[in-house]
Formats: sequence, C-alpha cells, structure tokens
Amino acid sequence: MIFENISVKNLNSLANDPDVIIVDLRDEADYIKMHVKNAININNDKLFKSLEKLDKNKTIVLYCERGSLSLIAAKKLSEMGYRVKTVIGGINMYKARYLK
Repeated sequence: MIFENISVKNLNSLANDPDVIIVDLRDEADYIKMHVKNAININNDKLFKSLEKLDKNKTIVLYCERGSLSLIAAKKLSEMGYRVKTVIGGINMYKARYLK
C-alpha cells in the first residue's frame, strides 16, 4: 500500500474529522508541552505494540518532530493495511506555521 504526505494546513483541517486518528509519535513529555488538537500520543517505540488503539476503518495521520520517524512508521502501517497520512516537516513545521 501507499501512504500520503500532507502539509500542516491539511493536518489542521483533519483535526475534527471523526474518521481520522491523529497520532503524535513523540515522547510523552514533548506531547504534554504541545500537540496538535485531538492528537493522541503513542511514542514511536511503542506504536506497533499499541495497534489496538488504531482503527483500520479510520485514516491514521502520523507526525513526529521533523517528519522522518513518521515516514518510516507510515510505510510499515500502510503495508499492514492501514490508511495512513504523514505530516511533512512534523511538529516543527506546524510550530513554524501556526505558533509564531
């Protein structure tokens, strides 16, 4: 399967969609400091042990600090049959665009 790369603008538009699960792959301390609206926190190291939190009937949107870890995770999840999107530039791009 293939996953889609999206911009932070697209991420904001998905934040209230009930058919989307936004996953912050950073550690809990970083998530607590700041995260995208309605995102859940599943540390990248625990993602594949926490698949019960991810509904295959929903679109999974992943982001990390800069976007590199989410790309790797998106590839693996898409190969497992999940509909996945990943955020270009991660939370750093989000901060640069929306938290000036």
